Amino acid sequence: MEDVCWLTEKQRQAWEAYITAAHLVEGAVAHQLRIGAALSHGDYALLHQLSVSPGKSLRMGEIAYLEAAPKSRISYQVDQLVKRGLVRREPHAEDGRGLVAVLTDEGERLLAETAPGHVATVREHFIDLLDEDQLDTLEKISSQLAERLRANRA
Repeated sequence: MEDVCWLTEKQRQAWEAYITAAHLVEGAVAHQLRIGAALSHGDYALLHQLSVSPGKSLRMGEIAYLEAAPKSRISYQVDQLVKRGLVRREPHAEDGRGLVAVLTDEGERLLAETAPGHVATVREHFIDLLDEDQLDTLEKISSQLAERLRANRA
């Protein structure tokens, strides 16, 4: 283990603070969604992505990219949402071999009912705890990390 580049004290503290905060925020959001709509955070995120997309639909690969998740997980997740009537699968309009997930009226209704509680939870446990400068810095850091990590996956 001599080749390990151990974290400095400052690096360790930053990492541990990030992990702890991320777990606490995710736990609060996941609890609200589970109680409020019997949705996972991933399910809500997928429904939201569909709701803001043209035609309320996306290809599976696009969803996987946006959610930074493997296509197999997205396919399974979409299957579960199809069973609940929140999403349907359709052939891609321009590529008959490809499939798109489409938000159903029921999915849109559930999302509309769930969104106010979700936003209130996100505000309470995240947004309202930071000032504008902190939000700007966090957005820049998070976007940079996501960009670099996505590039490494390609």
